[in-house]
Amino acid sequence: MLPEFELEDGENIEVRLVSSASYTSHANQVAAITNKRFLYIKRKEFSKHPYALECFPADAWSGLRYRASLALVAMFAGVIMVVFGFLVFYFRTTGELEGGVGIGLALLMIISGGALALGVRRHKLQFTVGDRTLRWRSRAMTFRGTLAAVRQTIDLAKELGIPVTGSA
Repeated sequence: MLPEFELEDGENIEVRLVSSASYTSHANQVAAITNKRFLYIKRKEFSKHPYALECFPADAWSGLRYRASLALVAMFAGVIMVVFGFLVFYFRTTGELEGGVGIGLALLMIISGGALALGVRRHKLQFTVGDRTLRWRSRAMTFRGTLAAVRQTIDLAKELGIPVTGSA
């Protein structure tokens, strides 16, 4: 686990995109934006500490691109759950499958798989900082929960006069 970053004198966190508890699941992504720098979670290969926080100056921020997209892997998993749930439900009701799996479990698989298959979206932000492109994307099923942070990021970019492509 990565340690919490230290703020410098006069530095304020403008937007926190990733909590310190979930740094490891957001490798190679922007963690936070302060008034002085970008904090980026860098994955290090073959190291004693596999993750490190890198800093990039906020003054070099020159562009922001936003896109809402579908989480295809989660959608595919939802479709598989629905198909498997229907198969279990069919074979259980026709008597070809006995014991073990109940109809309630099959219905639960169909309902939760349907929710995954129909409504999984995620946010994607792409920051141009100097000659680098830094990225952040929300996890599947957290679209509404991260909408406020995405709007704060877009508003901050507009406030600073940075060109924004896309809107939340």
